[in-house]
Amino acid sequence: MPDPTRDQLIASGFNRCNVTTSEGGSINEEWIHRYAVDRTSTAVEVWMGLTAGCAVCHDHKFDPLSMKDYYSLYAFFHSAADPAMDGNKIDTPPILKLTSPEDRDRIKALDAQLATVDEKIRKAIADFDYADPAQVVETIWFEDDFQPKGKQHVTGRPKKLITKAEGPVFSGKQALTRSGEGIAGLPLWIYPKHRTGYQPLVGLGRYQIFV
Repeated sequence: MPDPTRDQLIASGFNRCNVTTSEGGSINEEWIHRYAVDRTSTAVEVWMGLTAGCAVCHDHKFDPLSMKDYYSLYAFFHSAADPAMDGNKIDTPPILKLTSPEDRDRIKALDAQLATVDEKIRKAIADFDYADPAQVVETIWFEDDFQPKGKQHVTGRPKKLITKAEGPVFSGKQALTRSGEGIAGLPLWIYPKHRTGYQPLVGLGRYQIFV
């Protein structure tokens, strides 16, 4: 409908006040059909003041509409149907918010103010030189000890390097051990994999550390 009035939009909304669903197991094609039948019957019975119940499934000698007439109108509502599943929303789009003339003028003025503020925000973001603090800027390999140039960040309890005499060292000469409050209160042992990369944490606890 070109340039519909608000009253016309409200009338079309009334015709969409049928039951919708998003229930699991529902068949899309079935509900598209049901929506179109409901809206066709509503248009005929409310706006045209005719009966159309029989014409859904057969011609009736006392009905003003034949099945052909009914489904000719049905085709219009079927082609303009909403999605079969409503997504469990209170109001399935499209919806119309009704306002008074005074409210419409105020909303228009507020929208203009918001557009100005949004533009200022976009410009400020574009001019801001942001660097993600979590971005990895350097990767170092761990082999028996930390490199002297490597900047070490430690949270929680202090780190400790142990030798084979102090605890298990699966590869190389030293292992990094960290302790935490695990489900059994046991220390966590992290074993550097000699020369070939890294090996995941072995043990129980709250940490998940890879070296």
